[in-house]
Amino acid sequence: MLANWLRLRDLETQFFVSESLGLGTRAKETSELSRLVGTNPEASITDRLHAFLADIEWVDFGVFFQGVDHFIKQDLPRVLAVSKWTDLDWHLDSRCSTCDFLGHREWLPAEDRAVVDAYRDHYCETAAEDSGHLSRITTITRGSRKTLCEAGYADLGAISRLSSSDLVFKRHNALKADRNHLPQRASALISGNVTVAPGTTTIDFPKSADLEVFITVNFDPGTGLLSALRLRS
Repeated sequence: MLANWLRLRDLETQFFVSESLGLGTRAKETSELSRLVGTNPEASITDRLHAFLADIEWVDFGVFFQGVDHFIKQDLPRVLAVSKWTDLDWHLDSRCSTCDFLGHREWLPAEDRAVVDAYRDHYCETAAEDSGHLSRITTITRGSRKTLCEAGYADLGAISRLSSSDLVFKRHNALKADRNHLPQRASALISGNVTVAPGTTTIDFPKSADLEVFITVNFDPGTGLLSALRLRS
């Protein structure tokens, strides 16, 4: 269908359509296409196409189908049904680290910080700070946040005034498990002061322990780039 549309628009000489699914992973230091053009600038379109296809990592469509199908049938209609983008439900967590609209000032150059400061409500981190959004509490999940909002506790101030015995914490398993700490964490975010829930215990700092160090390296095959490093001991 797409190939026919390109022909109707006289674009078939500018774009190429294949029924096979592939990713340009840039796994090679120098791509076959770059090598071909570098050694033979007059290479034909056919030769260039073969070199380009040699750089593609072919994948099974079934691996991606469920995610694409869910996006087209559920996520996209839900978003398009909302006329004003600020009315969309959102949640700030670690998955937002690569988003252009995160607005984490420490990661931005000076000129981009000025843009974020001028439009704080357009960036999730600054908007969350200004509104007291519950997703600022690091351990809170999207589901538990929605449970609190539905019960009328929609910002950090409301959570900070709750007690661990409040009935709202019984409505969600994650809230029940974290009920002793959520009010304290909300208070700490509001005041900027460290607070600890009464009776808190931890096994993170034993008197003695054998040290084990784990180093995790994540490689993104979709881009061919190193995406994350993690050290844990």
